Amino acid sequence: MGWLKKDQSAPFEHEPIVGLFFLDGDIIAEEVGRDWTKGDKYPRIAFPSKLKFDLWEGADAGSPIVHLFGELDLPLRDTRDAALNKAFDIGEQCGYLAAPVGDNQLELIGWEDHLLVTYDNDRRVMVNVNLVKREEITLEQEPLFPLGQVVATPGALESLTQAGQDGAQLLSRHVTGDYGDIPAEDRQENELSVEKGFRIMSVYTLSTGEKVWIITEADRSSTTLLLPDEY
Repeated sequence: MGWLKKDQSAPFEHEPIVGLFFLDGDIIAEEVGRDWTKGDKYPRIAFPSKLKFDLWEGADAGSPIVHLFGELDLPLRDTRDAALNKAFDIGEQCGYLAAPVGDNQLELIGWEDHLLVTYDNDRRVMVNVNLVKREEITLEQEPLFPLGQVVATPGALESLTQAGQDGAQLLSRHVTGDYGDIPAEDRQENELSVEKGFRIMSVYTLSTGEKVWIITEADRSSTTLLLPDEY
């Protein structure tokens, strides 16, 4: 949506949105020494976590879009499961990880962001967004194959949390050919699979000693983080 004139109402401005506020363009213009935002305002939302995000106009005037990071924009008014499906679709295109946590939370992992989004399913609304501490992720080489839709099982997410490790870090190793703790023959099979389009599997041992598998399907439609006993 971007900047609005102060006398102009946002499509969702008169809806009961907790945490809605507007940046004052006059103040920003004075701070940066430029006049381009004078007389304008910019819609944002503040969650109980103190995190603030831009609000954009959605297809439904009563449900603005929350710009979380990168290309990951989700409706403010939605259930967790509906938001999860949208996040899956975006993640498939952008290489983000989206996974359900419990009944009302959604874990979102991008290359530079890691968020836990909480929903009130009965009211169909996003009620909080928390920042999850994560390791820095750097890709030292180009990805060897597309990940497709990235998902993680509840067991894998719990194990990663207990180990204090980041699933996105393991994904970056997987997609650049560091397949972890697998025998030499399996590594050779993965190299052939990259070339021929077969299934690719990595195994990583967490700091707790527990193992996590990552499997990218042969058609590259999806990649799953899971525990061995969930296979």
